[in-house]
Amino acid sequence: LPYLYIGLLMNERAAYLPSVAFCWLAALGLVRLWERSGPRAVAPLLVALLATYTARSAARMSDWRDEVELFREGLALAPSAPHLHVWRADVLLRHDRPVEAVAALREAIRLREDYASAHNQLGRAYWMLQQPEPAARHYRRAAELALAEADPGSAARAWNNIGIVHRSTGRNQQALEAYRQALRLDPQFAAARNNLGFVLLLEGQVEEAVGELQTAIAQEPTLSQAHANLGLAHAMKREWEPALRALGEAERLSPDNPEVHARVGDDFTAYAIHLRF
Repeated sequence: LPYLYIGLLMNERAAYLPSVAFCWLAALGLVRLWERSGPRAVAPLLVALLATYTARSAARMSDWRDEVELFREGLALAPSAPHLHVWRADVLLRHDRPVEAVAALREAIRLREDYASAHNQLGRAYWMLQQPEPAARHYRRAAELALAEADPGSAARAWNNIGIVHRSTGRNQQALEAYRQALRLDPQFAAARNNLGFVLLLEGQVEEAVGELQTAIAQEPTLSQAHANLGLAHAMKREWEPALRALGEAERLSPDNPEVHARVGDDFTAYAIHLRF
């Protein structure tokens, strides 16, 4: 059955329907020609048809290898569609091209100023460009717009991003408030709860951090960073065995995470010193 994707390059995907109809009509015509003139008349036409379809399909597949160019082509067909600019920006960010992404997102916002996803992605682009102030400003705008659209989940993720910006710039109290705001909007947001727990550790509020991290793990047991942070919390309390258990679980869930391995090594070293003395 033809597959329709409502959105990107819909004109091309929708063309699957008339393409199927064309194939049916061509098959009907070839069958009737076979009945009238025999296989010798049909064979050259069938070979030509298959060769043409194969060549055109192969050429089009080469276009689809580069998703950045694919979105550029889509925008050439629909330059006033703000969602296409946002989707292209997401692709550019995944390819580590934030400068181009900023331009695409600014165009999306010019076309639709109240586009929450565009502001959120623009915050992400500025964050990749190491510009925390405009990043936080656009994340905050994204949160406001998401709330206006009755979308607390998206607003919570924007506030979590604001918290990450504050934490990275050493503004831990602002980060704590941002994470708490995210959790007020979405109490089941385990990643924000883990981030809150980590900043509480940085602020020396270990007992509260342990509670938040345990809740984050209960909400999302596979969140390796929460296990790693819980291991760090136990280590700060000199509770070595729970620390190593938590870090071991983090290592199991995320075996390629160098930060987890480093914490395991630090805790084993500290535990060995503890046992020796």
